[in-house]
Amino acid sequence: PRPDLNVTLGSVLTGIGVLVISYLVSRTVRRFLEKVFFPGAGVEAGLGQIFASLATYVTMVVGAMFALGTMGIDLTAFTVVAGGLSVGLGFGLQEIVSNFMSGFILMLERSIGAGDVVKVGNTLGVVKMIGVRSTVVKTLDNVELIVPNSRFLTDSVTNFTRADPRVRIHVPVGVSYSADPTEVTAALLKAAKHPHVLEIPEPSVQFVGFGESSLDFDLLVWTTEPARTLIIESELRYRIWDSLKEHSIEIPFPQRDLHLRSGVPWERLVTEPRGK
Repeated sequence: PRPDLNVTLGSVLTGIGVLVISYLVSRTVRRFLEKVFFPGAGVEAGLGQIFASLATYVTMVVGAMFALGTMGIDLTAFTVVAGGLSVGLGFGLQEIVSNFMSGFILMLERSIGAGDVVKVGNTLGVVKMIGVRSTVVKTLDNVELIVPNSRFLTDSVTNFTRADPRVRIHVPVGVSYSADPTEVTAALLKAAKHPHVLEIPEPSVQFVGFGESSLDFDLLVWTTEPARTLIIESELRYRIWDSLKEHSIEIPFPQRDLHLRSGVPWERLVTEPRGK
């Protein structure tokens, strides 16, 4: 037999057993670190998830190498295979390797973490888990979105809770030109009294312009619940409607004036052949 390859049925079964045990140990280590050790040590959830993931992969790699050694396989025999795999990774597995490396960059950079409220494209959700290949984002519709890690590095991603959980909400409002801007401001500030709207910084109103059919305002409020921004905006619009109605302030709709020019009788236009 080859000196670098001394595989028997017993060694193969032993190696498989080592792999299974390594997998179970890695899962146990991850649960222990995420659920017991790091929370007890006061480590931030996102940082704890990073170290737990790294510990899991290190355990699996060490277990796999130990399993190969148990099978009687000389690891130096894999140098040529590793060279071939590197070429294959460079051509056929670019996306997978990109996502894999992006996962470790996200874990180490900590630009996003578990529990962060992020907006990916037009989707708003909460980060549930960062893996080595993809990140799980739970949307407001209770749907888990699997996002490739490379997208977080190549696309623009909004993180609402990275530094400060407070976010400002803009609610645009248009009113009739017959309305008093001062009275409109008072009505909008009254509508801003909402249980999820902060008193400090206090709500404010901006007169943003003279529209084609309306006076345009922006109601600006702050909240510490960025995941509920769409719900808060909807509830504020209900309150704005009631407040404007209470102050007899009209919300206009686009109107057009149609002018009919006199000249050729309509009957003549219909009956005469074209070109005359």
